[in-house]
Amino acid sequence: MIKQSQTILILAILFSSSTQAQAQIPVPEKVCSGTDRHYWVNGLAGSTYTWKINGVMQNSTTNQIDITWSGKGVFNLEVQEHQSTCSGDVQSAVVEVNELPGISLGTITQPTCSTASGSVELRGLPAGNWLINPGNISGNTFTYTITGLAANSITNYTVTNAAGCVSANLRVLIDTQPLIPTAPVASVTAQPDCIFASGTITVTTPKPGVGITYTLTGTRPIVGTMRNSSGLFVQLSPGNYDVSILTASGCISAPTNKTINAQPAATDPIIIAESHLDIDKVNLSGSIDLTVSGGTGAGSYSFNWSNGTSTEDQTDLAVGTYSVVVTDNNKCNNATLSIRIESLYHDHECDLMIPEAFSPNGDGVHDYFQIYCFNNYPDARIYIFDQLGNKLFEKAHYGNLEFWGANESAWWCGKPDRGPVKSRNERVAPGTYYYVLNLGNGEVKKSFVFVSY
Repeated sequence: MIKQSQTILILAILFSSSTQAQAQIPVPEKVCSGTDRHYWVNGLAGSTYTWKINGVMQNSTTNQIDITWSGKGVFNLEVQEHQSTCSGDVQSAVVEVNELPGISLGTITQPTCSTASGSVELRGLPAGNWLINPGNISGNTFTYTITGLAANSITNYTVTNAAGCVSANLRVLIDTQPLIPTAPVASVTAQPDCIFASGTITVTTPKPGVGITYTLTGTRPIVGTMRNSSGLFVQLSPGNYDVSILTASGCISAPTNKTINAQPAATDPIIIAESHLDIDKVNLSGSIDLTVSGGTGAGSYSFNWSNGTSTEDQTDLAVGTYSVVVTDNNKCNNATLSIRIESLYHDHECDLMIPEAFSPNGDGVHDYFQIYCFNNYPDARIYIFDQLGNKLFEKAHYGNLEFWGANESAWWCGKPDRGPVKSRNERVAPGTYYYVLNLGNGEVKKSFVFVSY
């Protein structure tokens, strides 16, 4: 007889020949629901067998049987050996079947922006003592919460009841901890001035995107939380503000603090001083140099000239009157000044001088094919040709600043005025070009001019 770790009952089955058969069955057998068991008995050759559970015939007729125990309860397993003329005694053993413990998921708490770990509540634990693994956690309550679960982890839990039966795996998934965004990059893009009493704060990093919300709170004065997805906060009263980033997972960054200044008051007037150069034999065009002081927020001014420019100083000016409106940085004060550019030479004092080259590169020096002592020829007309004889440019009243109003309109700047649109928007290539200058009095000048950059 095979020895087993449990107590073995030797079943004697007597036949008419007085031969003894032995069966090996633990007494009592304790199993968990769902357990597979293989049972067998020693018997005589040629015998058949009847197996029953609680009196119900089973499908084996040999000396062996495989049984999957299910449910819960105490069951009587019987076996009887049969020969052609007789049957042995019915032998039996008790099998106690214990149900598998139940276990279910309760609340799963995932990691948050401030907490790196998660937790899970296990429900439906078996009555009596139990053991949860992994963790070797023992207890006897119907629920239990496991804390400190690592982020981005998967754990399969089981519970073992007092009968030693183990539940099915219960899979618990803990998410990755949400990232806390870095503090935003923001700037005050508009401070209050004498016209507008409020300011603007603009967030430049991170750029607007899915799941990004910009938040702003005022700390002086207290301003309730403002949120938007553009990063632009307008009409802000003077005070201190905290700007933060809120992600879709609810994480909020450290704040970036910005200050909206108090609205300035109009105090010091703007003072404009100027010096200018008139047109003479040395200076073929006039210029104006401004020096500005005073105003509110002194040190930065805007300039609005009558010729449409916005730089502080002016160069390459024709004869005429030029006015400028200067406004201080806070738009609190402005001042206006007019300057007259005169021509200081008389036509009889100079001779007509046509340059042999010019450089229309926008540096403010010799940017135009500008002719000296040209005031006596208001009806002059010029023609420009390339070396193949193609006409590139023609202009009536050439150099007549009274007629055209500005140097860029009166003189040739190196751009063709005919041909494809693209060519008319681009300057000619460096090289030598032929010109014909009709002075309007019957006299014609012909020669070459070199264009360089």
